[in-house]
Amino acid sequence: MKTRGHAPTARRCASATVVGLDTLLVYGGECVKERRPLGDAHALDLRTMTWRVVSHLDDADADGSIVPPPRSEHVACAFGDDGVLVFGGAGASHRCLGDVWLITVSSGRWRDLTGIIRGPPPDPRAGHAGVVIMDRYWCIVGGGNGRSGVDDSPCAVLDLDTMEWCSGSGDENKKGDNEKRTPALPSPAVVGEGMSLCAVETWDGDGVLIAFGGYDGKCREHAQAFRFPRTFPDGKLKPKEFHSARKEMNEISNESPGVAAAVARGLGAMFSPMKIENNSATAASSQLRVDALTADNLRLRRENAQIREDARRVMTVQRTMESSLEQSRMRCEQLEKDLRESRVEAARGGERVKELELAAEGLRARIKKLENGDESDTEESPTPNKRGNWFMNLLADTPENTP
Repeated sequence: MKTRGHAPTARRCASATVVGLDTLLVYGGECVKERRPLGDAHALDLRTMTWRVVSHLDDADADGSIVPPPRSEHVACAFGDDGVLVFGGAGASHRCLGDVWLITVSSGRWRDLTGIIRGPPPDPRAGHAGVVIMDRYWCIVGGGNGRSGVDDSPCAVLDLDTMEWCSGSGDENKKGDNEKRTPALPSPAVVGEGMSLCAVETWDGDGVLIAFGGYDGKCREHAQAFRFPRTFPDGKLKPKEFHSARKEMNEISNESPGVAAAVARGLGAMFSPMKIENNSATAASSQLRVDALTADNLRLRRENAQIREDARRVMTVQRTMESSLEQSRMRCEQLEKDLRESRVEAARGGERVKELELAAEGLRARIKKLENGDESDTEESPTPNKRGNWFMNLLADTPENTP
């Protein structure tokens, strides 16, 4: 895509978050050449494809405001229509971070929420994945601690409504201050850095988290799903159920019905692998359902694309007609103005014509009197005789005629 404005520099391991309806915020990452973390934020207007700088590290010195430490391999999510939350990441010297920051996109102002959020915070980490489900819970999965390469830290969930880290129930066999608490969200059986995580939600309120891949010393190709409880966080899992999810999982074959079929069959409350059906008839039936859904999905996508194209054409025609209408309106106003000025000039010209006609009529009457020898006009203009007498008197007064 061709963009305008001040675009961000080349980087990797940055976060990209859609805010509102038409803004994409890119924050942080690692400079490719210098291998150092970045701390600037840029917003892309998705309507005009124009970049603008939202926040820069120099802003802290300019107006005394605070900005978070530069970082990469963090996670971010939209918070309302004008905010983005940032958690964790790798800072200077690859030190893992565990702080939470909020940036207001319109103003570029940062706020440190680390000490404001209630509940036990998760361990610092980098390379983790995050996704919001049920428009309320921000789920953090995987990541590394920067010490042993891969961290087996439990998943974390931030309640965006109450701004509180959710936690599970404690071990029933252990009491006291040193009581271990089970995380509200169990970790997948295969967990590591650089995992992908997405949320699938149905119209009737079911939610499923789907994790894929990751690096734990080896790049993985596992797809794992977790049915998110509708009663979360009240529907907590018992410790033995949580630990049962750590069993060795079966790898997915290309013949697997896939995630959609697994979700349709109904997953348990734990992260579970996508398993192949042992019954070939059931697998074939599931595959047919998936194929039908896929075909339906492709058809709807094509129809949606056609509708979008038709809408775009209609909008183009509408804009053209609105432009032509505006030009016609402006032309009509100019013609009305010229017409009013012409009428004024015509009115003035009519008065002048009447004055000239009256003057001409007077001159014709005078000429007629002179042609008829009317004596009444002698008082106004001297007769030839009078003019001659005046000339003779003038000659008589000259020095040559003086005795």
